[in-house]
Amino acid sequence: MEEISGTIHTVQITMEKMGNELKYAKGMTYIKSLLLIFPNIGGILDNILYTSTYGKMLNVPYIGGSYIGEIYYNFGFFYYTSNFYRNIY
Repeated sequence: MEEISGTIHTVQITMEKMGNELKYAKGMTYIKSLLLIFPNIGGILDNILYTSTYGKMLNVPYIGGSYIGEIYYNFGFFYYTSNFYRNIY
């Protein structure tokens, strides 16, 4: 039961921070993560690594991941349709 409340808390924090502190990623975290197959020589990919990681963007220590929170971070209120599409395929 404790794990469920932690995951719901992650979604709550995501919804509170979006629009006020953070901008919607518009699906870019998925595209940016593809660049991470290359080695990060000299730290040239540090910014991409930071912005493609959903949990780091929330800037809250010891927070768990959340599938629903990540989709909301990427697609905003369109997460209903993206989640439906993602579950079909």
